[in-house]
Amino acid sequence: LQLRRPQLGERRLRMAVAGHMLAVLRRETPTALSPCYVSNLFDKYAAGFEQHLLETLEYQVPELLVQEMRHAWWDLNLQPEDVLRKGVDLGAGTGLLGEQLRDMAPRSWLQAVDLSSKM
Repeated sequence: LQLRRPQLGERRLRMAVAGHMLAVLRRETPTALSPCYVSNLFDKYAAGFEQHLLETLEYQVPELLVQEMRHAWWDLNLQPEDVLRKGVDLGAGTGLLGEQLRDMAPRSWLQAVDLSSKM
């Protein structure tokens, strides 16, 4: 049996997971999760994430958010193109909100960002 030494990224991940689990056991709520922990968690979840979100959890946040935006703009007598020119979607996941915004204002520019490289 030959043991290998974990790579730096793997060690960092193990420490992040251990820190998170320790906080859970202590019934503490961390102020933030380690980016390493979050990216690894969602990298593993990425393949089935959108299907689970939409079919099992019946996730509707993008549609509801866009609906509220449309109501607010209607009240102000604005069109989506008047408001949506450039934006950043932080924690974009698979891009469900971006799809809604693209359909609403096709000439706008949106940068999607996510810690998980597989999202």
